[in-house]
Amino acid sequence: MSDASRVLFVSATGRLGGAERSLLELLKALPADRVEPHLACPSDGPLPDLARGAGVKTHEVGLRRYRRTLHPFLLAGQVKALFLSSSRIAGLCESEGIRIVHANTDSAALVAWDVCRTGRLPFVWHCRDTRPLGRVGRLLGTRAARVIAISRMVFDHLSAQQVPREKLRLVLNGIDLSRFGLSAAEQAGAAAPGEVCGAGGTKAAAVAGKGAGAVETGSDDMIRARAEVRAELGIPQDAALLTSVGMFVPWKRHEDFLAMIHVLRKRRCGVRGLLAGDDLFEENEEYFAMLRKTAAGLDLGEAVAFTGYRDDIPRLLAASDVFVSASDGEPFGRAVVEAMAAGLPVVATASGAKSELVEDGATGFLVPRGSIGAMASACERLLDDAGLRRRMGERGRERARESFDIRRTAGEIEAIYREILSARPGAAHP
Repeated sequence: MSDASRVLFVSATGRLGGAERSLLELLKALPADRVEPHLACPSDGPLPDLARGAGVKTHEVGLRRYRRTLHPFLLAGQVKALFLSSSRIAGLCESEGIRIVHANTDSAALVAWDVCRTGRLPFVWHCRDTRPLGRVGRLLGTRAARVIAISRMVFDHLSAQQVPREKLRLVLNGIDLSRFGLSAAEQAGAAAPGEVCGAGGTKAAAVAGKGAGAVETGSDDMIRARAEVRAELGIPQDAALLTSVGMFVPWKRHEDFLAMIHVLRKRRCGVRGLLAGDDLFEENEEYFAMLRKTAAGLDLGEAVAFTGYRDDIPRLLAASDVFVSASDGEPFGRAVVEAMAAGLPVVATASGAKSELVEDGATGFLVPRGSIGAMASACERLLDDAGLRRRMGERGRERARESFDIRRTAGEIEAIYREILSARPGAAHP
């Protein structure tokens, strides 16, 4: 029998948002000789099939995303759903010999708590948000074996919610760097010659139609992607392209990105914008409609491409010159890290955890939240200076490699599992 500890990961959705993408990459990166991951999640999206494709034993279970409510019928429905979900998952834990339950979000943590409240199994709460949870947060934090915060911002939020500090662990989100053209040597920390070339670089300059701010990612596929994506979306090959990625929820403040493109086009008529994302959970139709109306009101027309959901973000970033994040209160900023890994300079609002990611003046610029003018000026400075774009892109790639490698994240989480199991009676593997 394998010596690997069986860990059941619980996701409240099968759809692919940032939390689920992070989970999927974690499942792939965990050391197979020490952790045997299982996944329990609904079949409402691609996550279960992608996990199976990665060799993860996957169990489709009806779960739901819970919301705070005082409405008696909604509350009763959520309690009933919680009982049914936890009963099914408790059976899985028994039949599969699970040793730890790992809840990927706050909603999943409620299920994990109900499954593990007898004390026979420990559970880990992976907190990826800063929503106020009140007594529920204190309950989960008290009962969880460990609580993982994805950023210092989330760590401080949990501490303020009276989660016991001795249970808190800060583990930064990681990403699969190989998706962004980082070679095995680069991921191992070795320098790779010619990894990034700006407009004056030898390899990038030799590629026809690269446009302002072209970034060589070390992969011929990524070079081709720049031309292919621009052709697909009707973006001129020589246009300056600013890109933003994120779900269509109000706190992402995509309307500020649109307003910034409008301001820039008054100064540089050829500037284009790319906005990738959608209303993943179908809860923000009015916001989506508002964005469309805003773009029309600013007469942006074909100047901004709304791509909808895309599963080829590295290709979109390869086609871009500057990455922009206008969000408010971001608990981490996965899209920002992906942009840095792709070699793009980042312009981001100094809000939430993004100040933990972006080195102001080194990997990009941090600007005041909601300041359209400051955002536009920072982007214009980058578009005017190919050398600055190149240097910031290079440093961003270095920072992604140094701090946000999913293998590092997986190693830190596996160490937490060992810490939990070593403190429990009968610590030997089953």
